[in-house]
Amino acid sequence: MSSVHFDSIASGRTFSVLMLLIEKRNAAARLMSSRASGVKV
Repeated sequence: MSSVHFDSIASGRTFSVLMLLIEKRNAAARLMSSRASGVKV
């Protein structure tokens, strides 16, 4: 039972970290594309 609980916590933590990485990558991609098109933010 405790191992299952630990697995759920670990997977949830991994998921949140993945979401953070994806958000940062999307933000960086938007920044690069806006700079490439010459738009000043």
